[in-house]
Amino acid sequence: MSEKKSGIKKYAEDIEKSINSLKKIGYIPSDKFNQETPFRYPVAKMPKGEFIKLPRKGNINKKSYTENFFFKYLTNHFAKDFTVLNDSIVPPKTGMAYEPDFVLYDGNKGNTIFLNIEIDEPYEGFSRTSTHEINSNDLRDLFFQNRGWIVIRFAEIQIHQEPKECCLFIADVIKELKPDYIIPIELKTLTHPSIVEQWNKLKSNNWAKKKYRENYLGIKSFSFRGQKKIPQNVEQTDADIKLESLISEKIPQSHFAEIKKTVLGIKNSNRDRDQRISFDAKEHRYFIDGNPDTISVSELIGKFFQEFDEPYWSKIKAAQRGISPETLRKEWTEKAIDSSNKGTYLHEQIENFYQEKSYDSSLKEFCHFLSFKKKYPTLKPYLSEWRIFDEDLLIGGTVDMLYEKDDGSLIIFDWKRSLKVVDINGTIINSDYNYGLGKLNHIADNSYNKYCLQLNLYRHIIETKYNKKISSMNLLILHPDYESYFVVKVPKMQSEVDYIIETSLDWR
Repeated sequence: MSEKKSGIKKYAEDIEKSINSLKKIGYIPSDKFNQETPFRYPVAKMPKGEFIKLPRKGNINKKSYTENFFFKYLTNHFAKDFTVLNDSIVPPKTGMAYEPDFVLYDGNKGNTIFLNIEIDEPYEGFSRTSTHEINSNDLRDLFFQNRGWIVIRFAEIQIHQEPKECCLFIADVIKELKPDYIIPIELKTLTHPSIVEQWNKLKSNNWAKKKYRENYLGIKSFSFRGQKKIPQNVEQTDADIKLESLISEKIPQSHFAEIKKTVLGIKNSNRDRDQRISFDAKEHRYFIDGNPDTISVSELIGKFFQEFDEPYWSKIKAAQRGISPETLRKEWTEKAIDSSNKGTYLHEQIENFYQEKSYDSSLKEFCHFLSFKKKYPTLKPYLSEWRIFDEDLLIGGTVDMLYEKDDGSLIIFDWKRSLKVVDINGTIINSDYNYGLGKLNHIADNSYNKYCLQLNLYRHIIETKYNKKISSMNLLILHPDYESYFVVKVPKMQSEVDYIIETSLDWR
């Protein structure tokens, strides 16, 4: 019997024996490997909880380029003392399960240790979207840490160029926690892998342009890995339920704004689903079933476009104005905050209007909204500020307004207090200095196109997850610099939505 088969058999036996009992970590966590953000690979994060959430056998995702390669090294160097797996999932309280790249564990009583080992690529090869940038994995890692796991992360280039050195790092982490562990003799003469600085999205985008991954992997290009199969929710065991009750995680309560005039049947139809999504307004983060890996629709769309190179452009624009780049960047930040606050205030006035509360009628952009309502008095409100989500894609968003037609279909409206969508005459501003990534390379990088993609993803979510037909999508431009409102009809972009979905399923 091969080591891998025996490991799987042992894994099944361990889970069967432990399925309804809690396991505790069998060591004292060490602060030797602590780092501050941004990290320097390799990274080792210690558990924060003493009880371990056990994995299940199962495989959700397609394997990354180096995973099968490194699995052989892990098996060769650790299978004698540990069960080594590359086909495990760990379920959260509800929703989609996590899939560690690799699991190493020793489940012997009083000696229990579970390691989640991850390989971080700077960008996805086919779509060219950034991955594993600074802070992007923090909440995911915390999920494992709170449930008794050690999380170890390597940069892909380390795995590819120094696999044995990466194994030594793992061995040293284990040795620090379990002094009686004997490091394999073939690793003792090595050193840890060369340090790799954690990247941000801008660096990831630049690396993708230069084919950084392709160059160090020695390949010409990446092919599409095929659609990832969507996992089913994993049933919680008695031990899981007990463990989750012991974990205190800050997940905001669900929020659901509704219109008083909405009929009772409609309000009740989505109630159970609406309770599954929560929103942290301060951090602008969504949580589906408490899952910290949830991202917003706008964040997902942003992954398919290059990051704005603020250091580069601030130097150029500052020189043109005769000011310092630092002064200009401060101006940009203050302007962005001011625009965001004013946009939020406008949204609040419109929501107050529909909730029959007092509103600021002196606000010019809100008066534009009242003019819009006066021109279209027959629009029947369905829901406003509706939090929606797709649990398979792990994305969430908020639809500003839905109106209902006589046939039951819905009209989407999104309020935009922006000067970047149309000009003073209402003509669409479709600037084309940059374009999207991957198969979105025909989509110009501008506010209009990103808003169109946003509403098209809202349409997809509502039609597939809420069983409601969307008849049209619209942007309502409301800005005090304009003398009137502008309605911008949003085209259907099905092929682009399909590509975003296929790609995000692959790299999520």
